[in-house]
Amino acid sequence: MDLFTHQGIELFYEIAEGVPVEVKGDVTRLRQILVNLISNALKFTEKGEVVLSLHANPMNGEANELQFSVKDSGIGIPPEAQRKLFQSFSQVDASTTRKYGVTGLGLAISKKLAEMMGGGRMWLESIPGQGSTFFFTVRPESVPVS
Repeated sequence: MDLFTHQGIELFYEIAEGVPVEVKGDVTRLRQILVNLISNALKFTEKGEVVLSLHANPMNGEANELQFSVKDSGIGIPPEAQRKLFQSFSQVDASTTRKYGVTGLGLAISKKLAEMMGGGRMWLESIPGQGSTFFFTVRPESVPVS
């Protein structure tokens, strides 16, 4: 696990054993999802940490499903609001826009991008006051090891 610090928030990343060294996929879409999730995590975390993790879930043959997660120790999201998060222009409440300057569109776009990359998906786990973890999967093509 490696560490960076951003405005007093520790930013870690972790790549699990078994993650392929090379895969073939859409780096632009992947980057857009990661930037959105990490930016959101930093916005909604005043102190503590944000952790980006990557794991490989072996599938049939040589294919792997890559599972990313972005976990923060921020404000968390109430259960009743979680269902609305991946809808365009949906937020937990109107004060979110005023305080954090977000519109809610980024998560809807990120979910769609994950779905476009080999049938990926996106979901979250969150506890109000304790933080959130956003997960997404992609299914890139494996690159033969030479």
